[in-house]
Amino acid sequence: MSYGTVKKGDDYCNSSGQKIKIMKNTQTEMGKISNLITDMTLKGATQDELARAVRHSMVVIDAEKHKLDYKKSEQDNGITALKKKYQAHDDDDGYGGASTLISRAKSETSVLKRKGSPIIDKETGEQSWKSVREEYIDKNGKTQVRTQKSAKMAETRDARTLSSGTPQEEAYADYANTMKSLANQARREMVNSGKIAYSASAKQTYQTEVDSLMGKLNVALKNAPRERQAQTMANSIVAAKKIDNPDMTKAEIKKANQQALTAARTAVGAKRTPVEITDREWEAIQAGAISENKLTQILNNTNIDTVRQRATPRATTTLSSAKVNRIAALNASGYSTAEIAAALGVSSSTVSKYLNGKE
Repeated sequence: MSYGTVKKGDDYCNSSGQKIKIMKNTQTEMGKISNLITDMTLKGATQDELARAVRHSMVVIDAEKHKLDYKKSEQDNGITALKKKYQAHDDDDGYGGASTLISRAKSETSVLKRKGSPIIDKETGEQSWKSVREEYIDKNGKTQVRTQKSAKMAETRDARTLSSGTPQEEAYADYANTMKSLANQARREMVNSGKIAYSASAKQTYQTEVDSLMGKLNVALKNAPRERQAQTMANSIVAAKKIDNPDMTKAEIKKANQQALTAARTAVGAKRTPVEITDREWEAIQAGAISENKLTQILNNTNIDTVRQRATPRATTTLSSAKVNRIAALNASGYSTAEIAAALGVSSSTVSKYLNGKE
């Protein structure tokens, strides 16, 4: 069935000559139909019902670009009936909107405006925020309370409060609650971990390493003003392009941003130079030779994965020269990493490390 339109003056009309409303919020409408398909799948919709929803989604995704009559598609495919059947509200007679944990997890919810960083409970690891009640007058002259957006999953302590009770949702809820528990545990350990006390004697002992770290930090910090200048230049270039091309898509804007930023960085000489921490310098940090303020700056300008590896070292697998030679031989013969790992009885990651020359 065709949902094309014809432009008449400033309006668009369908095949019956009726004026139609052109979609201007593709992302929102796609979110609605995607949530419906998710909820239908979890609640056991028939293949015919799913086909109706998918057909409508194909119209929705192109409706804004090609000026399609998506409202007619909604009627033809019985989308309202599907919403009533699979997205009925438990607390009222309404329908529509995400109705299962999978679709509701990222659904937006409004909370009072928050101020500052989250407050972490030292006993439980749970985080909370200081809320600020601010009132303002909207364009209609009504008093409103200022809020900010959050996600329903982020705001609930128990993921099961978002579930409609299907087995798939219960499994997902178990996983989500486990992740929440791990996050609380990590935050609790973080706030209760002692800081490395600064030691003047350690600084004297590791003076060479301290000087080296300070030199690397200064080089990294010198890039900050250049990076800000590059960002400003890139924003100006993209803003001008958007004025000249008001119909630019999000993908085109993103590409233009990347291209403009790369060119601007080259023009002003902006280049990120992370602080590389040697073994001896890490010893100095552990001994307290670096002040807390400088350590924070170093950590903000280094490869955090490298720091994490140093802070939580893992036992590594060292292979004999015979096995290393066999890895090279099997690789040259065209065997995959997984096949080599199976032949030697080691993990694929261990094989990859040797193939990439990291061992």
